[in-house]
Amino acid sequence: MQVYTATFYMGNFGAATPKRHRLWSNDEDLLNKIASRAGYMSRQQQGSFTTKTTRKYVDRRGVKRCVGIKKVLKESQNLSETNKNDFFFGWKPCMSLKLTLGLRFIVGPNRF
Repeated sequence: MQVYTATFYMGNFGAATPKRHRLWSNDEDLLNKIASRAGYMSRQQQGSFTTKTTRKYVDRRGVKRCVGIKKVLKESQNLSETNKNDFFFGWKPCMSLKLTLGLRFIVGPNRF
């Protein structure tokens, strides 16, 4: 079985923050559809989001740091009501999708 990968931005689906995610799937067509719909977001578009999930500061040694704001991070997990029926996010959770369609994929924040 071959596994394909693609990235997309949740901000393109109406989320409060841009959040880039990576998908892995054995269905290349599915990934191509998602990537064509939400695979790119310019820096200008990313900067237009007003919700900030981190607080940036400079520590006593002069090193720039950031820390997540728990409440805002938790709230940013929910997709807006207007996009619930989108072709990707209207589906059942991953576990149900795996059982009904035989597809296996993982959605998660990019860590690269």
